[in-house]
Amino acid sequence: MLRSFLRITILGVVILWSVYQSVNYLNATKSLGSLEEDPVTIWESKFKKLKKALPADVKTVGYLADWDIQDIEYSNGDQHGEYVLVQYVLSPVIAVRGSEPEWIIGNLTPRAYKKWWSTTQGQYEVTFFKHNLYLIHRIE
Repeated sequence: MLRSFLRITILGVVILWSVYQSVNYLNATKSLGSLEEDPVTIWESKFKKLKKALPADVKTVGYLADWDIQDIEYSNGDQHGEYVLVQYVLSPVIAVRGSEPEWIIGNLTPRAYKKWWSTTQGQYEVTFFKHNLYLIHRIE
């Protein structure tokens, strides 16, 4: 009887200690912000409408960013990070750098887009989305 009481008491103490530690961890991480504000979630929301506009049968898209436009300044780290995020949020569609595929995602600052458009006008149909995103379709 005493052993049974000790087992239940020890189990109760372990459970209470676990709950206490969980609450402390939750309170300690509150200041870090919501999980909804992480970069991946932000990029998923940015691409939501663009991804819906992409035809369902498209398996691969091109990807253009400031680093692809001559004489446009950019941050190499930012460009690589954004490219990785684009690859993730577009999944299962594969994003490859360049403009060879029929459909292209443009992640271009206004200056870079203007420069790109000045050299390719008439070759593509472009749909603008918020956050400097473009869905570009090659006119065949």
